[in-house]
Amino acid sequence: MELRVGACLSWEHAYLLKEAGGDFIELPLAKVAQLEESHFEEVSQSLFLPAEVFNIFLPPSLRIVGEYVDWKMVEKYLQIAFTRAQQLGGKVIVFGSGGARRVPENFPKRKAEEQILLFLSLASDIAVDKSFTIAVEHLNSSETNTINSFEEALQLVEKLGRDNVGVLADIYHLLKEGEDLEVIRKAGEKLLHIHLSDPERNPPLKGEKVVKDFLLLLKEMGYKNRISVECRWSDLGKELPKVIQTLKNQWRCAYEHSFP
Repeated sequence: MELRVGACLSWEHAYLLKEAGGDFIELPLAKVAQLEESHFEEVSQSLFLPAEVFNIFLPPSLRIVGEYVDWKMVEKYLQIAFTRAQQLGGKVIVFGSGGARRVPENFPKRKAEEQILLFLSLASDIAVDKSFTIAVEHLNSSETNTINSFEEALQLVEKLGRDNVGVLADIYHLLKEGEDLEVIRKAGEKLLHIHLSDPERNPPLKGEKVVKDFLLLLKEMGYKNRISVECRWSDLGKELPKVIQTLKNQWRCAYEHSFP
């Protein structure tokens, strides 16, 4: 089975990604939502690939945790953001947004979880109308102070109990928090999306064993969704084609159990 590979990039780089053999682009939703209408139209008309996935769900300034959350503003933002994502071909919305979900000092953790569940409920309701799924992303503890492990993300999704809300697995955050890759097996069909890099968040170009093990694990799980490369690029134009081809080759090797 062929793998659909994309990358987390800005719309200015969609052409490079298409030329590199990418199948889709993962765009920052907060930036898309905040574009002036005329600029958004330009982006919409000039994209060379479908924007099937969106990350950076919320701007850091739009808080969903804390003493005061403007839920009317949050709902208004969701309507605008999801409408634009739909117009660009969106299928999956990634809920990372470490700044927006950061728990203030001395704020009750239980209350913070209730607020995050409320946010996901609101987002899920709107996502149903737009035919989106929402993938909750675990972020390592240097980036935010809540939902730091894959286990936590999965427990939150199970507590929410919505059909269109699942989890994302990010190899960098898994390794950063010391989680065993095998933990993702627990998600089953709730595993909606993947972020991939090498262990240091560089492009996965060197045949790293941990990346091969991760792909083999996904194959064993019967994973059929997308993979986005999310990393720090040194030379985007040169690295993109190599990364896309490397991952597609490694995916075929995972299916054939024939890694070099």
